[in-house]
Amino acid sequence: MACAVIVLADQWSKALVVGRLSLAGSLDIAPFLAFTYVENRGISFGMMQGVGNGPLLAVNLVFTAIIYFYWRRRDLAGALNNWESRGLVLILSGAIGNNIDRILRGCVIDFVDLKVWPVFNIADSAISIGVAFYLLGSLLSRRRAAKKGLKGLIVQKG
Repeated sequence: MACAVIVLADQWSKALVVGRLSLAGSLDIAPFLAFTYVENRGISFGMMQGVGNGPLLAVNLVFTAIIYFYWRRRDLAGALNNWESRGLVLILSGAIGNNIDRILRGCVIDFVDLKVWPVFNIADSAISIGVAFYLLGSLLSRRRAAKKGLKGLIVQKG
């Protein structure tokens, strides 16, 4: 459900930008924020612009499938904590949103312009936040495992 909400919000926001702004057009929202219509034909931060949509889409679809199957397998097995599971759902949601753009438009629509950072979108934000959640969850799991291991050693000796 969360995945669908994020993908729908991402696609709706991009449709608004495409429908209301001209390419490279910008609408100032605040001194530090604008909506600027950018077509990203590369990957994150505009890297790999000359590669072409086909290879990027292929890699992104494989990446999305790997994330999905990894998440489903580990989540069904109960091997993920809440942070890890939510992180993977966010990453998956963002990947799906950007893949839809690549399939329908041949590029990813970016529009959130903080003026000191490359222009991005809701899907990009979901991926970034998802990575942070997953890493936090992994660190928490390792910490708990280390504490359990240490307690097990102390109990066994005692």
